[in-house]
Amino acid sequence: MDPPAGYEVPLGKVCKLKRSLYGLKQPSRPSEVLIAEVKNFLDATFSIKDLGYAKYFLGLEIARSTVGTSVTQHKYIHDLIIDTGLEHCKPVSTPLPLGLKLSSHSSPRLADSEPYCRLVDRLLYLGFIAPTSLMVPNS
Repeated sequence: MDPPAGYEVPLGKVCKLKRSLYGLKQPSRPSEVLIAEVKNFLDATFSIKDLGYAKYFLGLEIARSTVGTSVTQHKYIHDLIIDTGLEHCKPVSTPLPLGLKLSSHSSPRLADSEPYCRLVDRLLYLGFIAPTSLMVPNS
C-alpha cells in the first residue's frame, strides 16, 4: 500500500491497512487485460464469438451471485437418475447393515452387466468430482 500523497513515511516503517484487502476496489487486473488480448487475438485469427460467462463446463453447472461463484452437479445427477429410470422413486435408507461383506457367490450373475458397470462408473466419477454428493460410508 502506498501512503496518501504528502505523507512521508519514516525509513523502516510501514502503513497499517485498517480494512481487509479483499473487497477493495481495484482497477482491472493484469489477468483481465491478458484475457482481453487473447480473445482479440483469437477473434482476429479464427473469428470467435464471446458468449459471456460460462454456465456449464464439462457437465459442471457454474452459478454466479453477489456472494461468489458456485459449481454444482445438479444436472449431472438429474440426468443420471433419468437414465436409470429412477425419477419416480422415493428415497429410502439403505437396508444393508454396516460392515456387510458381499461376495459374487451370494447373488446371481446379471445377463447384461453393461448398464450396471456404466452406472458404477458414473457414480465413481460423481464421487471424484463432488465427494459430498455421495453419502457412502467407508468400511
